[in-house]
Amino acid sequence: MSAKAGDLLASTTFPFMYDLQGCGAEFYGQVEFPPDPLMESTPRLPEPCASEVFGLYLSFYRAINDGGAEVLSPATNAAYKLMTTEVSTDTLAKYQLHLMLNDDNFLNGESECYNVCDKVASFETKWPAMTADFRLKCLPPK
Repeated sequence: MSAKAGDLLASTTFPFMYDLQGCGAEFYGQVEFPPDPLMESTPRLPEPCASEVFGLYLSFYRAINDGGAEVLSPATNAAYKLMTTEVSTDTLAKYQLHLMLNDDNFLNGESECYNVCDKVASFETKWPAMTADFRLKCLPPK
């Protein structure tokens, strides 16, 4: 096993894989599908938390202000236009199954990292849709 693969194993959240390596178990490789963006230029909330945070924020904003009120985007200009890839669970599952069933073509005892997407989007396209759900008008960041 290469040092690169060993470093990856030591840094993953799967300690049992690393323990198996110490017992002489053979390492066949690992495929990873990390969330996007891979190289972040701005801080970002984890996806499950983001929907709750924005949902609460917009519902409170709507309760305090009347419907149709303008709400400023919480993102910076750079984050507002940052393009990210979005993937459905169906597409992600299909790619994961394909790679696992055809691992001889993809894994050569090393770990691989893939990024799969259905479409590319930015917060600039998401913010108007989110605010419209609460009958609010969106404003871009200042």
